[in-house]
Amino acid sequence: MTTPLSSLLAATLNQSKGTTSPTS
Repeated sequence: MTTPLSSLLAATLNQSKGTTSPTS
């Protein structure tokens, strides 16, 4: 079960790394 916070953190980390990943 993915929490909104986890998704937000993951998205931020991905953006910081410069990696574009499709967040559903």
